[in-house]
Amino acid sequence: MTRLVWLALAATLVATGCGRGGGGTVPVAIAPTPAAKIRAVDLASTSTGALLTARAVAPTQGYWNAALVPQESDLPGRLAFTFAATPPPGPAPVLTERSREIAVATYLSLRELAGVDQITVQGADSTHAVNF
Repeated sequence: MTRLVWLALAATLVATGCGRGGGGTVPVAIAPTPAAKIRAVDLASTSTGALLTARAVAPTQGYWNAALVPQESDLPGRLAFTFAATPPPGPAPVLTERSREIAVATYLSLRELAGVDQITVQGADSTHAVNF
């Protein structure tokens, strides 16, 4: 009897695992996109550099994996970043602006800040700058 129970259990586990490897949906990589509206940018000095923080409002709920992505700047003495976040994989509700707010920070060393007098953070709809 015990042998029959083990065989039934093994058959059940094999049958439930069959649909996992093939068929079904295939995950699709979604690239981060610029956040819709930059709310605030702050630069806090530390003994070894500075902490750049930014807050933005996403167009819908569900944005994740936010980052300040460095960009090339044509002007000397300027650092530029894009506030980017990965959108949700499907349709998402909008709800309130406050509930869609995303915060992100990055550390900048004294070496990276040498000769810099302004840092800009760009979103899809707005840009904020902070003087250093």
